[in-house]
This record gives sequence, C-alpha cells and structure tokens, in this order.
Amino acid sequence: MTAQRITIKELDGGKYEVDIKPCRIIDLANFYGMNRDTMREHIRHMKNEVGERCGQFFTIAQVRKIIGELGIPRKVVFDTDLIKES
Repeated sequence: MTAQRITIKELDGGKYEVDIKPCRIIDLANFYGMNRDTMREHIRHMKNEVGERCGQFFTIAQVRKIIGELGIPRKVVFDTDLIKES
C-alpha cells in the first residue's frame, strides 16, 4: 500500500489546498479515478506544456501543470428529476 501523493483540502470560497509530491502516471490516474492508459493519453496531449518525466515520476511543477489543465477532480451529485429524456 502506498501513501497518497496528492491530497486536497477544500477551503472556504471555492479554493483548495493541494499537497503534491512527485507522481507516477498510476498515481495521477488514481487521483482522477481513471485508467492508467486514459491518464497517459490525457498527458500526451499536454506534452508541450508538461515536458518529459524524470524517470517514472513527474516533478511537483509538472503535477501542478497537469492539475491546472485537468482541474480538481470531483464527484457531481444531481437530482434525477432534472434529467430530461430526449
């Protein structure tokens, strides 16, 4: 079992405190709740902004850029009465 490399604390006013450590693709995939291959594909599209990994790990600066591009993951809860059938 590995420690979480990214932790989020929601603050007042819609702001977040994010604690980041260097991450592998699998760490980012777990953070966003997606498959490793899907995460790899997302990062491939940002390669110019993010740059190359250092071995298996993205640096803290690179992880900040990835989170900046993809945003903070969240679960959305909605009322099923709001869903309209097509």
